[in-house]
Amino acid sequence: MVSSVGQQLILTGGRGSAGVGFAGGADVWRSADGANWTKAPEAAWERRAYHILLGPDDKNCIWLMGGQTFSEFFNDVWKSCDVADSWNLVTKSAAWQPRAGLGGIMHKGKLVIAGGCHDNVKYDPGAFRTFYTDVWSSSDGENWELLTSSPGWKGRSGPRLVSFQDKLFIIAGEVGFTTGTQLADIWSSSDDGRTWQEIQAVPAFSPRSGHGVVALDNYLVLVAGWPELSDIYYSKDGSQWTRSAGHAWNCNSTDCGKFDFWPVVHNGRLFTLGGSGSRSTFGKMYSETWSLVLPQHQSAAILV
Repeated sequence: MVSSVGQQLILTGGRGSAGVGFAGGADVWRSADGANWTKAPEAAWERRAYHILLGPDDKNCIWLMGGQTFSEFFNDVWKSCDVADSWNLVTKSAAWQPRAGLGGIMHKGKLVIAGGCHDNVKYDPGAFRTFYTDVWSSSDGENWELLTSSPGWKGRSGPRLVSFQDKLFIIAGEVGFTTGTQLADIWSSSDDGRTWQEIQAVPAFSPRSGHGVVALDNYLVLVAGWPELSDIYYSKDGSQWTRSAGHAWNCNSTDCGKFDFWPVVHNGRLFTLGGSGSRSTFGKMYSETWSLVLPQHQSAAILV
């Protein structure tokens, strides 16, 4: 996962080696421009993928939490307030259950997480899973409040949780690794995650997970996702979506489409980093970085 902190992009963890390996605290990277990368000092958190990296907050701190390997799921929370020079363990075991593929965002100064999954059998590659519906928030990463365990939306992994126009939105996700187990529904919360309303059951885009969603000044932008997609959509309200004429990564083929990449806005550009290009758990993995120059006021006009 990636965050923009000051003048630096911070890249943490993830999968590699055709999906077999996992990166840990010894594999944290920084870049000012997305092209030139240097390794940050080694962190103590364990190797993992499908975690989240939230922030920066108003003190320029970033927060790493959750994630998994093939045999372990995490609910620890770590914090760095010095652009990944050092990491502090905030809690080894948060109040929420260990999970991966959770949605997360900074919203009105608080950390918010939603959903995610846990394999019920050790070393299981996803056939027997629990998909979570709970939503939690925290001001300090250590003390967590359960906002709801019954939001109305189906438990899921790989959704995107975003803060936009003073609301929270949870967008799409999955309950498996097949086309028929992908989700597309969109829900919003006007009370910071306590209650949720479905605002779109069948949006313009196809069901997907591992997609990218970023909030610009006046638009939400959704990019690609599983399986090997490269389409781009934008919305002024989170409900009605318009497809861009362009394609992410200048790609109009499943041969170059991606999911499980990470998008981030940094220094006036929309960056995407890494990703997977195989429908299976293992296969093609990307280490490339792409960027798109955003207009001064960060509208979606450049995507049309």
